[in-house]
Amino acid sequence: MVFLISLSLVLSGCFKKRVPPGAPSNLTATVISYSQIDLTWQDNSADETGFYIYRKNTNSYSNIANIEANTTFYNDTGLSPGTTYSYKVTAYNNGGESNSSNEVTIATPGEPTAPSGPSNLAGQAISFSEIDLTWQDNSTNEEGFYVYRKTTDDYNIIATMEANATSYNNTGLSPEIGYSYKISAYNDIGESGFSNALCVYTPAEPLEAPSNVMAEALSYKQINLTWQDNSDDEDHFRIDSDFGLGPGNNQFLVNVPANTTHYEDCNLQPMREYKYFVIAERNGERACSERFWATTPCPVSAMTYHTWYVTETLVGIDTQIWSNASEPCRGEVTGYIYEGGTWELLGSAKVTFDLKAGETSFVDIRVEIPSGHYDIKSNVEITDVEIDY
Repeated sequence: MVFLISLSLVLSGCFKKRVPPGAPSNLTATVISYSQIDLTWQDNSADETGFYIYRKNTNSYSNIANIEANTTFYNDTGLSPGTTYSYKVTAYNNGGESNSSNEVTIATPGEPTAPSGPSNLAGQAISFSEIDLTWQDNSTNEEGFYVYRKTTDDYNIIATMEANATSYNNTGLSPEIGYSYKISAYNDIGESGFSNALCVYTPAEPLEAPSNVMAEALSYKQINLTWQDNSDDEDHFRIDSDFGLGPGNNQFLVNVPANTTHYEDCNLQPMREYKYFVIAERNGERACSERFWATTPCPVSAMTYHTWYVTETLVGIDTQIWSNASEPCRGEVTGYIYEGGTWELLGSAKVTFDLKAGETSFVDIRVEIPSGHYDIKSNVEITDVEIDY
């Protein structure tokens, strides 16, 4: 009797029912490329032998892979571009196959191609050294753009732009040059066709005004002008003088050749302030220097020779004058009478004179003064000279 009970217990243990593992869940799919989809899921069992991966792209599922236990991902490669795929996953063991996970459906993108070419290329010269370009981006799969340029026979790539770029500023150019451009898009597959070609000319470099202008009176009849030439393509330099009349009243003096940096202004009058402008000119364009000036010295000297009372209210000044000019001149000498103790000015008078080149002469100046008794002193000054050319 005891033997039969033990055998029954052993047989009961040998025939214990085996059950399938728990079904995986949270299946997700991610498109990696036109030929790959990656799957992930949640493992909900501890006794699976592995997992079955099912896929369909028409009407029915087929098992495409067996994955070992405890795995939670699968990379499905070698797919067709532009195709819709559905997936589900089951777990299995000796007890059978679990129910399937949730189903996911996803499509691969189309097979990549070279991008479409840009269009509507336009450009504008911003300055003599810069041209700005714009274009229309007609693709969604470019990795970037190539900017091509030529000035003679062949196009060369001068810049590589990022994806979605629609402009490029080409700097460091030369003035008065025609630059031709075209644009293409590119990616790993290849390069697109070209945009329309475009030729843009840079303008001439702006004229730069002369600088470091200087006027130096070399003598009573000559002022030397010097300046720094800051342009390399001026037609000439124009020299104007305003003769003290102020801005807007410039009077043309002379044109001097391009690249000149000095001018000798001769046959001037003594004791005059001469004001100048140096102007670079090119095809009607002008660039003017600052105003600068110099005053010519006096070539005639004067000295009091003798002072005396002619009457109580009239004083005579014998004056010696002499000329250092090499031409005849005429002018004006002014005599001043002062009270000797306080140097109060009592009166003055002017006398004109004519002198030959290098001549010395005497003139008598008569000065009216107030009635009274003074210790008089005098002074004479050349107040105007004009050369006879």
